[in-house]
Amino acid sequence: MTYPRAIVVGSGIAGLVTSAALARHFKSVTLIDRDTISSEPADRNGVPQSYHFHGLLPGGLEIMMELFPGFSDDLLKAGSLTPGPSEFYAYLPEGKSYSIMRFQPQPQSPPAGFPPTHIQSRRLLERCLRDRVESVANIETRYESMVRDLLIEDGQVCGVKLEGTGETLEADLIIDATGRVSRTLGWLDTLGFERPAESHIHCDFAYTSVFLKPATPDLFTDVGFFLGSDPQSPHPNGGGALVRMEEGLWLAMVAGRFGDHPPTTLSGLLEFARTLIEPRFHELISKAQVLNEPHHFKFPRSIRRHYERLEEFPEGLLPIGDAISHNNPVYGQGMSSAARQAQALGILVGERADSNQTLAGLWRDYFPRMFEETRAPWLFAAMADFARPQCTGDFPSEEQASIERLTELMQLGDNGDAEAAALVANVGAMRMPLAALHDPL
Repeated sequence: MTYPRAIVVGSGIAGLVTSAALARHFKSVTLIDRDTISSEPADRNGVPQSYHFHGLLPGGLEIMMELFPGFSDDLLKAGSLTPGPSEFYAYLPEGKSYSIMRFQPQPQSPPAGFPPTHIQSRRLLERCLRDRVESVANIETRYESMVRDLLIEDGQVCGVKLEGTGETLEADLIIDATGRVSRTLGWLDTLGFERPAESHIHCDFAYTSVFLKPATPDLFTDVGFFLGSDPQSPHPNGGGALVRMEEGLWLAMVAGRFGDHPPTTLSGLLEFARTLIEPRFHELISKAQVLNEPHHFKFPRSIRRHYERLEEFPEGLLPIGDAISHNNPVYGQGMSSAARQAQALGILVGERADSNQTLAGLWRDYFPRMFEETRAPWLFAAMADFARPQCTGDFPSEEQASIERLTELMQLGDNGDAEAAALVANVGAMRMPLAALHDPL
């Protein structure tokens, strides 16, 4: 069975991957976005983080490659970099470390068969993925289009009305991939449904980034490094990163938390960089040519919306990606989390199609599955954020068994247990769900 039409609102990573996953089970998928979309890699208004560092974890990469075989090669041809074990590291108070989460003085090779992490600009990654999505015959893109209202028939969402023209588009399923602000919340209000409860983590993170052209490429030949916080610094909650980008460029980022936010000007950025834990950082970026005005981004809190607790929800509508759960972006989980959610949605729809079922009640199966898919990124981010005493909010104490198991597996890995280390790496890279931690070794 093939369903007639799905509409995906929002064409960020979540919207793009979801469109591809649904195209296997619908005669047509219409992807709608309000932004003007360039045919070349370009930053856009709908992605405020576009000007900052983006790494694609192996879990997200594998899902994109399953949808689009050879996608990793697309990224590499466009200029994406895949650091080896010794080419990305961190400077921590204890010294140079090959893990940002804890002091690891020696690089460790990934488990056998572990895909690489891809490092590139957001504009490059999104353009490569968009090229693939736009090549799918039954996906229609409607850019520079804004959804004004939902269409409702017999109490069920059955389409959308566009802003300006008033054009209506009917569909069997509407996906809200509009990000953190999430159109679903307002639609629930309009339709008279209860909003979901939320969990919050007040991580208060901000960063400022610039693209740089180095004087000579050989000044920095690794792929990147992070700068951890130094309690003895004038900015004890400050940090930063220097990362090589495509076309021989660098991206420099300074960051801070809990009110100790980095400046938004170039002179302020350079002065902030001078105070950080590793002098090499300031030395490198101060000698490079600045290519753009600094871009500043604030992320006050992580939010997880508990749709799985709702007893009623409008038929024909589902949120996805950041509209369900968004974490501190410093941990690089968002794109892979969105990909895992899209894959899970595709599986659920495919199961119904294979058994000739309608999509009625899909939300009852969907939201518990989304809760499972977001458990790992939410817990990993929470553990890292709550390691700082200033962090407040809703720590996921219900995950205590997984925290204890994760601690046990990390200790086993440190003592040479390759299977335990691989399991931690696979869950951390979002190749496996959190429940996999409890599988026997």
